[in-house]
Amino acid sequence: MTDKRYMLSFTYNCPESEFNNPEGFFEGMSLDEANVALHKTFQFCGARPYPSYAVHDVYKSEFAIEDALSGLRRALEHNFLSSL
Repeated sequence: MTDKRYMLSFTYNCPESEFNNPEGFFEGMSLDEANVALHKTFQFCGARPYPSYAVHDVYKSEFAIEDALSGLRRALEHNFLSSL
């Protein structure tokens, strides 16, 4: 898989502020650091990462699905269309 690339997409119910926050649940880890096992699996296979994408607070009543979908579209365009 050394010629392959991958993108991780996450759905979290926690706020984005829990990442990169020494006082937060993930103790200062970034989104990708908190998911290192997945990255290491792909690394073992020889694949290289694209930037990850995540949505947060998905169970809140004010969750903006259209904003999340727009963000995903932008991430997909950036990761996959810009590399063509």
